[in-house]
Amino acid sequence: MPVGRLRESAMQRYRANMLIVTKQLKHTKSIDRRLFEWGLDLYPSQDLFFSKISYDKPRALLALAKASLEEGISFDKKTNVIALSGIAVADPFFQYIEEHYYLVDKLEYSDHYNFQTKDIKDINEHYNKLKDELKEPVYLLCTEKDAIRLQSFCSELDASLLQHLYYLPISIQIDNDRDEVFNHIIEKVIHSIPKIK
Repeated sequence: MPVGRLRESAMQRYRANMLIVTKQLKHTKSIDRRLFEWGLDLYPSQDLFFSKISYDKPRALLALAKASLEEGISFDKKTNVIALSGIAVADPFFQYIEEHYYLVDKLEYSDHYNFQTKDIKDINEHYNKLKDELKEPVYLLCTEKDAIRLQSFCSELDASLLQHLYYLPISIQIDNDRDEVFNHIIEKVIHSIPKIK
């Protein structure tokens, strides 16, 4: 049966034409998916898709603030990173950073956290302290969701931190074996919506 945080009761799945199981682990076996699908007890007319989060190259917060689509930069395993997250389930974000960069520290906030001036001051102080201790470049890397909230504080961030503040863009990927079917269904729905004149 479905697990995790649902916004509606599990019984509402029978109203849907399509269900998407999100945040699948990259190593989920096909047998586990089939068992999960069997447990959902869907109607034959319902489509089921599995999706996962995919991270892109880090992008500068300044580029986001300027609505720039400049190419992300490449960090490597030696890049010192402070990870900042204010999302409900941050473990995949932190895990990705640990696998790809050198995680120096984590700054965790609650989901939908509303940053205040005091928080920005604390972030500035924390960043500067670690930068001075390490004596080498340190980057603050946040989620894309947090980047949106932080961009309104650009004027309050230290210049050095602002130059080293990046976010990880995310995209959602439908499993390769079903992505064409998914796209076809979405295109069909889009074309069926009446155009407003």
